[in-house]
Amino acid sequence: MAAQASPATSPLGASNSLPPPQRLELELIPGAAAGPFRLGAAVGDVIKVLQDREPEIPKVEFMFSDMEPLSVDLVLNLPRNGVCLRFDPRSQRLKLIELYDFAKLWLLYQGNDFNSAKNLPTFLLIYKIFGPTYPGVYDEKQSRYIFRYPGITFIFPVPPQYVHLPTKSTDLPLSFPDGTTPVVNRIYIYAGDSHQKAAAPSEPLRPSDLYFEQVSIMIGESVTFSRRGCSIAFGAPTQDVLAELGRPAHVMFKEDDKMRIHTAVVNGGSYGNVV
Repeated sequence: MAAQASPATSPLGASNSLPPPQRLELELIPGAAAGPFRLGAAVGDVIKVLQDREPEIPKVEFMFSDMEPLSVDLVLNLPRNGVCLRFDPRSQRLKLIELYDFAKLWLLYQGNDFNSAKNLPTFLLIYKIFGPTYPGVYDEKQSRYIFRYPGITFIFPVPPQYVHLPTKSTDLPLSFPDGTTPVVNRIYIYAGDSHQKAAAPSEPLRPSDLYFEQVSIMIGESVTFSRRGCSIAFGAPTQDVLAELGRPAHVMFKEDDKMRIHTAVVNGGSYGNVV
């Protein structure tokens, strides 16, 4: 990553001392969704989902780039659920879902359980449930086998002592000499040809959908909203703003105002304007 990413952690009312949550249940739809996380969803809508499911999702890490905000992905990481959500930095729509901690997940495909307390996501089980597909690719540099279906990719690590076993780029042993079988350690869900080239789906906007509306600003004069067809002058009273834009979808109440000290009253007078 060329730019420095700035993490912002939101515990959503939970602390690290709390017991781990139960496995997060996700029904996978290749090329479309993992549970409530839908490709193409706006980052604000996904945050609302996370807030509504706070007991199941007790901690969220929000990462972004201070230096290159329009070229580095926005990331919502759920460390206690093993899920990472990547958003296009310009459209702020979900483009890639990464699953990485399978001890914290309960995964299903078309109602079939392939990762839970009962089942490990082995190569054989995934092939059985998802069906046949094109041969995968063996990545020699990272000692891993990449197995793709349309809209979903499975990554299987190969232990160092067995990296010599695949003789061709399409080979993966169904079991290793010690009797173990390859187990997935990453799953990517995306729209497009591969997870490396994932792009947020372009969804046609309904006339009533105001997401990503073009806004024009005349410095010192007004703000014009293209889709709503209205303009609001700087200095307009609250009533005029509400009359033009309508009722807000969400309201945030600021509980801790760290600038309040500058408006404190001392001996009957304010020193808030002192510089």
